[in-house]
Formats: sequence, structure tokens, C-alpha cells
Amino acid sequence: MEIKVSQENLPLFVALASDTRIRMVEMLSRENLNIREMAQRLNLSSAIVTKHVQQLEEAGILRTEVTAGKRGMQK
Repeated sequence: MEIKVSQENLPLFVALASDTRIRMVEMLSRENLNIREMAQRLNLSSAIVTKHVQQLEEAGILRTEVTAGKRGMQK
């Protein structure tokens, strides 16, 4: 894999600089999970997981969907 080192790719490098975000990507490579499910598995709050997901989205690593859940919408 070849990655161009530049300011343009800074969001990618920042996103991959977190052990938590790496673990999230690994989990999501095996199965689809919503924010709450990831938070439970990582023993983190949903708010913190949401922030991590936003960083991964900004870096182009993740793509999320909003779907209907048991209690409203879920991401």
C-alpha cells in the first residue's frame, strides 16, 4: 500500500493515530454495529464513540447510515 505523506492526508493520519479508532475499524470490518453496540463493546460512552466515528468519517475510512431502530433512529 502506498500512502502519500502530505497535509491533504492529515485527517487519515490523525484518525489512525488512536488505538480506539483502530479497534473500531477492526470490529466494523467483521460486522455492522451501531454506536450503542460499539460503545458497549469498547466500554465507552456513546458520545465518545460518536466523536471517534466522526473522525473516521472525515478521514474517509468509514461511511455511516442512519436507520430506524427500536427507539428512534440509529447510526
